[in-house]
Amino acid sequence: MGNSRRKRNLWLFRVTVLVLFGILLVQLFRMQIIQGASYDQRARENRIITRITLPQRGIIFSRDGTPLVANEPVYSAILVPSEIPLAEEDDVALALEQLLTVPRGMLKQIIADGKASFNDYDSRTIADNVSRDAALMLRQLHTRWPGVDVVVSARRFYTQGSLLGNILGYVGPVTAEEYADLKSNGYRVSDKIGKTGLESQYETLLRGEIGYTQSEVDGSGNEVRRLREQAPQSAHGIVLTIDLDLQRQVDKVLQENKGKSKNLVAIIMDVRTGEILAMSSFPSYDPNVFGDPKRSKDIQALLDDPGRPMFNHATAGAYPPGSIFKQVTGLAALQEGIAKPDTKIESKGYLQVLNDRNEFVTNMLDWSRLGVLDFAHAVALSSDVYFYYLAGGYRPANFPGLGPDRLAQYSRAFGLGAPTGIDLPDESEGLVPDPRWKERVVGEPWVLGDSYNFGIGQGFLLTTPIQMLAVTAAIANDGVRMRPHLVRQIVDDKRRVVAEPVERVRGYLPLSAENLKLMRDAMRLAITAGTASPATVRGVAVAGKTGTAEFGRQLPDGTYETTHGWFTGFAPAENPQIAIVTFVEHGGGNQEAAPLAQKILNYYFNRDTGVEPVSTPRADVRIERRGQLELGPGDVPSTPSTGAGR
Repeated sequence: MGNSRRKRNLWLFRVTVLVLFGILLVQLFRMQIIQGASYDQRARENRIITRITLPQRGIIFSRDGTPLVANEPVYSAILVPSEIPLAEEDDVALALEQLLTVPRGMLKQIIADGKASFNDYDSRTIADNVSRDAALMLRQLHTRWPGVDVVVSARRFYTQGSLLGNILGYVGPVTAEEYADLKSNGYRVSDKIGKTGLESQYETLLRGEIGYTQSEVDGSGNEVRRLREQAPQSAHGIVLTIDLDLQRQVDKVLQENKGKSKNLVAIIMDVRTGEILAMSSFPSYDPNVFGDPKRSKDIQALLDDPGRPMFNHATAGAYPPGSIFKQVTGLAALQEGIAKPDTKIESKGYLQVLNDRNEFVTNMLDWSRLGVLDFAHAVALSSDVYFYYLAGGYRPANFPGLGPDRLAQYSRAFGLGAPTGIDLPDESEGLVPDPRWKERVVGEPWVLGDSYNFGIGQGFLLTTPIQMLAVTAAIANDGVRMRPHLVRQIVDDKRRVVAEPVERVRGYLPLSAENLKLMRDAMRLAITAGTASPATVRGVAVAGKTGTAEFGRQLPDGTYETTHGWFTGFAPAENPQIAIVTFVEHGGGNQEAAPLAQKILNYYFNRDTGVEPVSTPRADVRIERRGQLELGPGDVPSTPSTGAGR
């Protein structure tokens, strides 16, 4: 009896266990299979999220403390794709399309791309400059869909418009290619980054360091508790070397005297420090067009403009320098003993070029018949024949010349053929040619005519305005090469100075003090009795050099279709403070570039905006153009070639 009861109880126990296990299995099946997606979504709704906090972008100031940029608060609509439920993606896209007029297909693609990135915290900006009413509606949508939100961001505003466009640059959205490189540094797809100019060059300083908050949130996106927080580190600001009043005047001078030229440049530098006081590349552009979606047509107009306003011709444009390069040729010849102060060479208006068998080949023209000249007057009157001798020599007169290798060596010692190091992106290095370069690139041997052209700043030689300014500044500064720079100080968010440029001296010219002084005196003579007299300024002794570089299609008379005009100089001549370079595309050195410099220097020293040049070119200095002309031995051109000034 007892044994039978025990068997029955054991059987009931086994049945009970089986039933309980059955119920458990059914419940597990329901929870994991039938309702698994629902529970998974609920598990995701209560979770830990990390949100990034960006600091305000740093402010840029002129040297007198005037803010050149501002951060204007704007509403931006964002999406966090990982927080958009799969079943509600269409509803989210439809609602946002109706509210923001953003195409639904684009929104769905943003959500898909975001989820594919496997970054739960990555937000995407879908609309900038959202109205206040739309922002309020987005806040309401956020309570239903935590992945939809509105944030207060900043739009960069440039207070001076186009005045400093090529210096400051602009900020824009991070591209997919940029994001691939920057995401490890804390950048998000929705961030903005400096694209050009100082905004790009000093991106790290101006951006600051991001902060973040790590929180537990509920299914509605509301914070349950904050777990960790790191405040963003304030961005640094930068104080420029730019004199804002001078910059305005330089820009005004270029605009009022552009004539038919598409591009003009003027730069002023303190020769003692390398500080750029003004830099204008005309035409410029207004960086504000890139922060306003309504100005897309203006952006296209900039891209289509033949003057290339978004290209900084001051630092990135490489051109033949023409006769302003004679500073380099002349000093190299003096230092190497090729020329002395009293070395006299006659210019009959041309130099007869002979081959190795002393057979006539061609005539290299001077811009005028200048007669017998010593070194200083050859610089002042910009004799091409004199500098043909110095660069390539002249065998009939037993004059050796520098030759291309030594001239290239001195060119590089001046910093040509390499960036100056100015703190702007995309600086051109120009080109210093030599026989090895020509053989490698052109596939032809170097000939005597190449040396002649090299010596007068023509041929294959290419330089930028900032490079030629640095050349002149080093001559004025007793051979000390200063690094041109635009940032004077780095400041914190309280405008306290935290750093200043440290690398100012780039090197020293391999030239004697006597030779440097001789060149400075010759450049002073160019103002008082030479081709650079249109740059005369009341009350201050200016020293300078003009140049007219020929380029384009060669004409039947040996001249070229068009020219570039240059002037470079320094002042005061006896105690140099500043150096200046002006460049006029399709212009002349004597006729266009030097008068531009006169107006700018007159304002700098006299704060005078309306005084005409007090001197005009000497009556006996005829402004003509050099070229090559096929003549017989001993022949002289019967009529001078005409064109732009030296």
